[in-house]
Amino acid sequence: MALLWWFRPWLGRAGALAAAGMLTISPYMLYYARYVRNESFVVVWALLMALATLNYFADRRARWLYLMALAVALNHATKETAFIYDAIWLVFLGVHYAADLWRGQWRSRRMQIIFWALLVGASAAGAAAAALFTAALVQAPVSIGLAAVALAGLVGALLTVLRGLPAAARVTPSFDLLVVIGTLVFPQLVAFPVKLLLLRDPLDYTPAGMWVTGPVLAAMVLLSAAVGLVWDRRRWPIVAGIFGAIYLTLFTTMFTNGQGVATGVVGSLGYWLAQHGVQRGSQPWYYYAGLQLPFYEFLPVFGGLLACAATLLQVRPQRRDASSVQSAPAFPVVAFLCFWSVLALVAYSTAGEKMPWLTVHISLPLILAAGWLYGRLLEQVPWAAVWQQRGWVLLLLLPLGTLAGVDAAWRLAGLGAPFQSTTLEDLQHSMAFLSAATVLAGAVYGLAYAVRQIGARSALQLAAVQGVGLLALLTLRSAILSSYINFDYQTEFINYASGAPGIRVVMAQVEEISRRTTDGLDMKVAFDNDVSWPFTWYLRDYPNQVYYAEQPTRETFRDVPVVIAGDNNWARVEPLLGNNYHSFEYIRMWWPMQDYFDLTPARVRANLLDPARLNALWNIWQWRDYKAYGELNGVNYALAQWPVVDRMRLYIRKDVASKIWSLGVGPAALTEPLPPDPFESLLRRVPADIFVGAAGSAPGELKQPRDVAVAPDGSVVIADTFNHRIQSFTADGRLLASWGTFGAVDQGGQPGQFNEPWGVAVNAAGEVYVADTWNHRVQRFDAAGKLLGTWGAFGNGTDLLNIWGPRDIAIDGAGLVYVSDTGNKRISVFDAQGTPLRQIGTAGALDGQLDEPVGIAISNAGELYVADAWNRRIEVFALDGSFLRKWDVSGWYGQSLFAKPYLTVDSNEHVYFSDPEGFRVFVTDRNGRPLRSFGDYGTDASAFSMPTGLAAASNGLLYIADADNQRVMRIKIDQLELNNALAPAK
Repeated sequence: MALLWWFRPWLGRAGALAAAGMLTISPYMLYYARYVRNESFVVVWALLMALATLNYFADRRARWLYLMALAVALNHATKETAFIYDAIWLVFLGVHYAADLWRGQWRSRRMQIIFWALLVGASAAGAAAAALFTAALVQAPVSIGLAAVALAGLVGALLTVLRGLPAAARVTPSFDLLVVIGTLVFPQLVAFPVKLLLLRDPLDYTPAGMWVTGPVLAAMVLLSAAVGLVWDRRRWPIVAGIFGAIYLTLFTTMFTNGQGVATGVVGSLGYWLAQHGVQRGSQPWYYYAGLQLPFYEFLPVFGGLLACAATLLQVRPQRRDASSVQSAPAFPVVAFLCFWSVLALVAYSTAGEKMPWLTVHISLPLILAAGWLYGRLLEQVPWAAVWQQRGWVLLLLLPLGTLAGVDAAWRLAGLGAPFQSTTLEDLQHSMAFLSAATVLAGAVYGLAYAVRQIGARSALQLAAVQGVGLLALLTLRSAILSSYINFDYQTEFINYASGAPGIRVVMAQVEEISRRTTDGLDMKVAFDNDVSWPFTWYLRDYPNQVYYAEQPTRETFRDVPVVIAGDNNWARVEPLLGNNYHSFEYIRMWWPMQDYFDLTPARVRANLLDPARLNALWNIWQWRDYKAYGELNGVNYALAQWPVVDRMRLYIRKDVASKIWSLGVGPAALTEPLPPDPFESLLRRVPADIFVGAAGSAPGELKQPRDVAVAPDGSVVIADTFNHRIQSFTADGRLLASWGTFGAVDQGGQPGQFNEPWGVAVNAAGEVYVADTWNHRVQRFDAAGKLLGTWGAFGNGTDLLNIWGPRDIAIDGAGLVYVSDTGNKRISVFDAQGTPLRQIGTAGALDGQLDEPVGIAISNAGELYVADAWNRRIEVFALDGSFLRKWDVSGWYGQSLFAKPYLTVDSNEHVYFSDPEGFRVFVTDRNGRPLRSFGDYGTDASAFSMPTGLAAASNGLLYIADADNQRVMRIKIDQLELNNALAPAK
């Protein structure tokens, strides 16, 4: 703000004061001056660039060129937006210089016309090349060709100038500034020729890469130096010295990082070129003009637009008195500020990355232009005469009359319309209207008196001042709301992705638990890659922090009291934590609502013409109240339910919570010890071999296999679920047959096609039965894949042929077919041809009842084992359906659509069942006594990513479908040493 003191010769004293006031209350300037970003520094360097430009045009003293070198160097050392500032300055100075040349004393009219034609052609080709390159609409060679045409045109225009104008006419302030900025910036454009001409990566800092970039950079530095020395061999070395001293000192971090020179000169622009196509945020082209500026910068936008309109209409300011203007520089200052504003808006709207903080760079020139306009307005009001003639009455009555008029008009338009009936509510509306009309009439009378006293011109000027004051109040209100009240909430659009208040809530609990259990910050805290931002910083003082990325294991959480996990890893973490932790969910990161995407004229028109939508949008704009908008669109915008978020969970081990009275969840938490995991001490890493492990859709490859079965001849049949087919292999893994394609019954699918087959079984004759899950049917094939029959259709009735998402199949010694009718919460029994026989189980949680039955298996003893998934238990039935026994499972915590448990029974009555989200397989005896567990998360031979279907072969092999790893594993049961497994009897 202090810098604006030196802008008085161009903005006027009142204009400089007005611009300083707008810098103070600008929502963007205030927010990002408090925010940890570099925008506030760039504002200073941009003002210094503007100050150097204006002063050099005024007196052409060398010190302003040196100030320009300093400002450009600091701008480049601060942020890559410096390149956009360079482009704006160079384009404006180029246009100004062209105008100077056009007005010069040419030796011939013909040379003047040739110069103008070459300059216009070069400018058009350059603009087209820049637009095509930026928008990435064509291949690079087309843009390069246009750039070459532009360069040739500029060279031709320069040669024409040298021949057609005297030397004195060719050197102007705009030319000097062009040379200074151009020679300093030109070497930093080295990424362009390296990437576009040599087709190499400018960010390649290896020796081979630097041998490509280095010579190009050296040539560009030498060319810049040559141009600078030809221009002025005395002043240019000083300019280059100032720039180089600052640039090298800062980019090498006080001469401690030599590679910083390369990352600065080459990497700054090179990184932008690499990131342009990423389009961070993917915001629409109208992001700044249609959302950011009208939502916050009311005062600068209104004043800047009027100032630019006045310039376009060639409205000239009246001559100020000597106290207001110290000199009259011959520089089009308002045209420059408007040019700066427009080009900044175009540049940032075109660039791939559109972020709210970049609005600062568009607001700055608008503030300066608006300051000039508001300064003129304030200076033209005859304040002394107005005061003496009681013109101040107008300042009091105008807002009062405006409010009364708006209220009366609003009521007449239909909101609280008067004179409708004699009910109490309508009488209140009528009285309110009459009150507003009375106040309006009185205000109009008083205003008429004030206008007669001071004159219409002064009255209009005072009304304009008051309008500016109202805009200033609205702007100040937005600044206070966004910077001091809603700064942490995404009801504001002034920020993009940011941490939510839940982060501080989590850290407060973590610190409290740590200090109360370790008397310091020595507690183990585990966190994943999802929450590494920002917890890597928040946990920096915790020496025992555990980072597990996206691959947690049981060992990760051993002796860890507190775990933090992002929503992408909950399914991996929670099965490992089991029932031993309390879980608390918070918002970690959130974004503003993004319904402004994909706006069309039809959407805009509908919003403006629908009173309810218009009112909802008004509530957002004025009050940051999203309730009405959410009700119209069926979205809950309450802060706790904000829709555009990333969530996290804080897990606190129950035994730790029970020691801290404020974290307990009821009396039981203080007395009950944690139930031990009966399989924890029985866990082994058992090496397996990959029976089938090629991911893909070609024959023999797999995609999310869910179940596996062993035929009487030892061949293995696999439900290749997401390839919608069945594949069979020999015992040594060679492909025998593959059949089936995708076909949904409700879309015309035919028998023999599949829609995610999840279960498979083989009878004594080698016939294959398939649970065609989302076609809600069972299909029967011979060993080669020939269709023998099909039965079932979607339904939830008592008829057993009404099937809902069958997941598994088992076949008993008599050839009867048992189907887990998962959605109907029962086991349905059919004969070999599909005739319904009986039902086992009903929906519920009592003995003999089922909730999400998935895997089923029949033992040699003639007992049916059922994975009762959502009851988290295994139930055992006699084949006639009578309930025998059950046991609970230390797993199966979630209710995922994809992670479904399966089981199998070997010849020794050992029961094997999968824990898909726990990445392991459990083994018990026939009564549920734990014998062994094996597996962990991973991709190696002893780990799983989602174990599902199981099949125990008579030759002592166990096959396991590892769905997310796209493979079927095979182990020797002897490796489990089940006879040596020791576990307490249940």
